[in-house]
Amino acid sequence: MRKFPYFSFVLGLVVISCVSQTKNEPNVQGISVDINKQADISEFVSSFDGYVCLETNEDCLVDGIRKLKMVGDTIYIADGTKITMFSRSDGSYLGKIHKQGRGPGEYITLTDFDVLDSRLYVLSSVDREIIVYNSFGDVLRTINTGEGFNSLSVVDEDNIWLYSSDSNDSMYNFILIGPNAGVKAKYDPYPTNLSYIIEDITFCGSDSDTLYVAQYYDNIVYSLHHDGYVPLYRFDMNLRNVVSQEELSAIPLSELHKTYKYKESFRSIMHIDRSGHTLFAETLCFLDGLALKTCLVKADIETGVSNFYICSNDVDERFPLFDLSNVIGYDGKVLISYLTAFSAKKYGKKYKIGNLADISEYDNPVIVFHTLNY
Repeated sequence: MRKFPYFSFVLGLVVISCVSQTKNEPNVQGISVDINKQADISEFVSSFDGYVCLETNEDCLVDGIRKLKMVGDTIYIADGTKITMFSRSDGSYLGKIHKQGRGPGEYITLTDFDVLDSRLYVLSSVDREIIVYNSFGDVLRTINTGEGFNSLSVVDEDNIWLYSSDSNDSMYNFILIGPNAGVKAKYDPYPTNLSYIIEDITFCGSDSDTLYVAQYYDNIVYSLHHDGYVPLYRFDMNLRNVVSQEELSAIPLSELHKTYKYKESFRSIMHIDRSGHTLFAETLCFLDGLALKTCLVKADIETGVSNFYICSNDVDERFPLFDLSNVIGYDGKVLISYLTAFSAKKYGKKYKIGNLADISEYDNPVIVFHTLNY
């Protein structure tokens, strides 16, 4: 996945604007966002749902968090070499998948992972394989992808989406494979194999058997289904620099990055969800004077009212951990973020939050939960 660091939450911005069908792309819902108007935190947060301190011992040390998924009562955390499992209720250690190596059932790189019915699907771009493990680390099967892919999303036992990041010989970004790696569908062709990976969040949400997907520098969210790849929503922010669809098609991402990396511009859509007529999105933008920031958008599709919130260290004491922790995932309307133990101890003492002041600064990260207001 094209990943970038998650940044601390900042108090941000509210806009009242139009949500309308675009002229040039009649199937796309245009969402206008004014980044100069500020929203109150209550527009985005309905409740603080507590935190869990992950158990810490030599068997379950977490070396950072590259990806987190929460399924039922289990938290799955990938740190680049292994996947460690903890209880959502009390943070106790449940087990891990640590199979890095070159032997049968092992992976050289842990590029991405997904979870389906307590089975862990581990993608290795170097090995060109998906290895399926049970929660005890036993190998259930291995799927040869034939090429290196950058991320995956498991729909069900018979359908897995793979993303290539413009970087393999298939020359399609999205490929749907079956249990024997047979190609069922492919979308988004590209003209040149770039042969390198820029990491980001590509699979950014789901609705039934349809995935929401987005790519770096593209402000459009697409619906990905075995029957089609369709643009759905376009986020029109009044940023100083706008990367056009023509540029996205014609210019390699490395060149776009050189051009826009320090300029106010839209970078990526990290997460999207829709509940009734309300659309929620987490985006990543480079903002003048603030650098790269997580920005939240909430839009009412029927009324055209949209709210904008920049996440940073401008702390609202009603929900201090919302601003101070780093977004890492979602479980429905629950936003999941994390703090290093060092930061959790410091902020726990400052804001008198539970027992955080008493933990060791060398412990595993603290996972934080907020329910979003949409």
